[in-house]
Amino acid sequence: MILVDDRPTNGRYGWDWYHMATDNLTAEGLDELHAMADRLGLQRRWIHNHPGIPHYDVPAEKKLEAIRLGAEEVTTRELVRRCRRRHGRSTQGSGRRTSQDPQ
Repeated sequence: MILVDDRPTNGRYGWDWYHMATDNLTAEGLDELHAMADRLGLQRRWIHNHPGIPHYDVPAEKKLEAIRLGAEEVTTRELVRRCRRRHGRSTQGSGRRTSQDPQ
């Protein structure tokens, strides 16, 4: 599932941007993320390829278009939680799973 967060970050370049990520960190999920970026006119070299949460920064008009194309709008916290859970990482900050983490 492609996710976009609901709270803008004020960018250095004079525009607000949002994170667009996938909660499926398999090759198939990353292909889906790149395909959405392609549909939005984003260049693949713009991906922030962070371990655990690869994502694109998208301006407001691209976020709205992504939602129209099927992305799900979630809170930033939910985006991070879902991406890390699917990747087998805790959202508690240590990066290690605990018995309290959702399965």
